[in-house]
Amino acid sequence: MQVVREDELVDDEYSSAMRSLMTFMMEDSRSITSVLSIMWVLRALERVGDHADNLAEYVVYLVKGLDIRHSDTDDLDPKVLKKS
Repeated sequence: MQVVREDELVDDEYSSAMRSLMTFMMEDSRSITSVLSIMWVLRALERVGDHADNLAEYVVYLVKGLDIRHSDTDDLDPKVLKKS
């Protein structure tokens, strides 16, 4: 569950970084090429977080038999997910 929650933080950081980089490109058009490269790296890192999230959800399904995909982490009962 920690991986699922931390993916939300990764998504927030990704969005924030992308907004900052877009602003930077608008202010200095000479930086567009290098900033686009950084954006591609950030996108790849964000996808790593998404893949880790998918794997964690699959592990929860295998161990607990619960499909937590597309669920709000705050709505999940911690007692049900607690280690057996």
